[in-house]
Amino acid sequence: MRSVGQHFIIDVIVQRNQKHGKDSQIFLGLGAPSPIEYNNHHLLTWHKIEERNITNIDNIQQEIHLNFGKFWKCGFYDWRLVSISEDGKFQPLEIVGKPDPVFPTASTDAYDDYYEQNVEDDVGSIAQGRFIVHARGMRDQSFHEVQIDQQNA
Repeated sequence: MRSVGQHFIIDVIVQRNQKHGKDSQIFLGLGAPSPIEYNNHHLLTWHKIEERNITNIDNIQQEIHLNFGKFWKCGFYDWRLVSISEDGKFQPLEIVGKPDPVFPTASTDAYDDYYEQNVEDDVGSIAQGRFIVHARGMRDQSFHEVQIDQQNA
């Protein structure tokens, strides 16, 4: 979670796409609130990742660092990194290793076959994410939920 006015930085290590070759280009798809005041539409924009934003770690890994300035409005800021080959085929990039969990998880004794398969899988996740941006000063507020005992009260 972020607040309006905080820095909008994406810093991720991805697996180099071997299928598309050296001439493939990397783009970031960004779904975000319109920067135009009083316009509440959500816009999808594509941004070509320039060489200055890519650091080659080795033959398999690349670090991508993007700075979009500061968050301009409240809302959801969704992003995804993709590689586009010379013939126009899209391939989502994958994060190297496993991403850190966003929320703490409680361990249970119940067996979950789907969860166990994902834990054992060493393939990285798709390089994508979401920033939830709140109004400035939201963290300083104290919110309370009021319980209502009767219907239609």
